[in-house]
Amino acid sequence: EERKARERENEEIKTALCERIEALDFSKPSTYQEWDAMTKTILEAQEEWKKAGFAPRKTNTALFNRFRALCDDFFGRKSEFFKKTKNEFAENLAKKTSLCEKAEALAESTDWKKTTDAIVELQKEWKTIGPVARKHSDAIWRRFIKACDTFFDRKKKVNGDTRRAEQANLATKREIISRLNVIASDENTTPREQAIAEVQQLRKQWQETGHVPFKEKDKLQDAYREVVGTLFDKLDIKENRARMADFQAGIEASAGDSGKLSRERERLVRACEQRRQELKTYENNMGFFNSKSKNGDSIVREMERKMQHLKEEIAQISEKIKIIDSNI
Repeated sequence: EERKARERENEEIKTALCERIEALDFSKPSTYQEWDAMTKTILEAQEEWKKAGFAPRKTNTALFNRFRALCDDFFGRKSEFFKKTKNEFAENLAKKTSLCEKAEALAESTDWKKTTDAIVELQKEWKTIGPVARKHSDAIWRRFIKACDTFFDRKKKVNGDTRRAEQANLATKREIISRLNVIASDENTTPREQAIAEVQQLRKQWQETGHVPFKEKDKLQDAYREVVGTLFDKLDIKENRARMADFQAGIEASAGDSGKLSRERERLVRACEQRRQELKTYENNMGFFNSKSKNGDSIVREMERKMQHLKEEIAQISEKIKIIDSNI
């Protein structure tokens, strides 16, 4: 009777263990930590099972098979998860290694805009890739970030150098405008020929001076054009007229060579047509820009300057063609 009583007690213990395991959701764990926590619960139940004695013969085998099937199911699922996760980790490692190689290939690039966009895309792609095995995680991340930092540190240094150079150019061009304003002032008593020579030298220096900060470009260019225009009027500098006179003298000297004049005329006709096409393109494109925005206004003004320059060139070329026609 005592043995039977112990067996019934053991039957209740083993039944409770089976029910405890059956209450667990084996499909729920999705991380190593969750699987480890559930594994601990299963192992504790197995230890309790071992401590419990036999249940009645008619139920003992059934209980054992029930408990064993539950444990086998759990460990089978765990093994499958770990196998699948291991494969995913390997795939993720391969993808991240590929991104590292791409970033390393770009690290020394000097195409700053294009490469910046490319590396930003690599960084976005990195975020979409899942984790890798912990033993590789830190190393692969350090490799990737090192390549990215190498490029951006170089870009930062170059941009710093560029900004310093632009500031130096800005100071130079402001000084040129200041000196031109002095020549243009009513108080200036410099002889005309000397003033013209100084103006030409300052204009040459302006052309040779590099870029200035973009936000200063238009304002500086407007100030320069204004003072140069004032000086051209004041000093009666007729560059185009002088160049046209030189051209006419050259054509008159070649008046006896009709072949040479015809070839020059054909060249000028092609050049004139090319500029007319460029002018037409600018006129068509003007409608695509919004001059109300800061950038749009800057683009429109730049296009207007180019259009005016093209019109002047077309007029000059047309005048040259007329000069040739009068000498053929």
